Amino acid sequence: GCVGAWDPGLGDTGLSLRDWSGNGNHGTLTNGPTWGVTDGQQALSFDGVNDYVKNEGFEHPIGNSPVTLSCWINWQSTQSDYRLPIGIGTDQIGGRQGYFIWRSNSGFVRSEFGSSTGASVASVVTPNNQWVHLAGRYDGVTNQLYIDGLLAASTTYNLANLQGKRITLGAIWDASNSYGYRTHCLMQSIAVYRRPLTPNEIRTLAQ
Repeated sequence: GCVGAWDPGLGDTGLSLRDWSGNGNHGTLTNGPTWGVTDGQQALSFDGVNDYVKNEGFEHPIGNSPVTLSCWINWQSTQSDYRLPIGIGTDQIGGRQGYFIWRSNSGFVRSEFGSSTGASVASVVTPNNQWVHLAGRYDGVTNQLYIDGLLAASTTYNLANLQGKRITLGAIWDASNSYGYRTHCLMQSIAVYRRPLTPNEIRTLAQ
C-alpha cells in the first residue's frame, strides 16, 4: 500500500528526491534544502525560512480514503506559530481536503485535516536535536498520531474529503495558494501509504 517513499539516506543528490515506491512521485527540492549528515545518517536539511520539497502530481489519497503518513524527523528549533514537516493536499479553512502532521510553537505534534479539523494532539512536547519517528494514521473513522511507535493521540473523525494532487515536505500548500509554515528540521525515511498501517507495523518503522 505504499504510494510514496522518499529516503535521503539512499544516496540522492541534486534537486530531485527520488520516490522509491515505484509510483514516480519524485520530489523537487525548492529554495535550497540541503543534503546533510547527522548521527551518521544522511538526511534532508530544511532551514525553516524558505525551503521545501514538492510534488504537484500526487494522486492519492482521495475522498475519505485510509492513509498513513510516516517520517523520521529531527527538529532543529522550536519556531513561532505552527510548522509542518509533511502534508497531502491543501490546508483549507474548515479542513477536510488535506491530511497533515504539524508541530506547534510550544513543541506539541498533531495530525489533522487542516485548520485544526479532526485533530489528534500529543500531550507531550517533542524534543529538539533528537530523532523522533512520527506517524499519522487515518482509517476513515479515527485519526491517530503515533510518536516513536506509541499511540500519542486519537480522535474520531469521519468527514474527510481528501484531495491529492500535491504532497509537500518541510512546508504546506495553503488556501492562499502559496507554500508557508516552513519547518526548521532534518528529515529522513518519509512514506505515504494508502491504508492504515497496523500498530505493529508502525512500531516496526519506529524501530
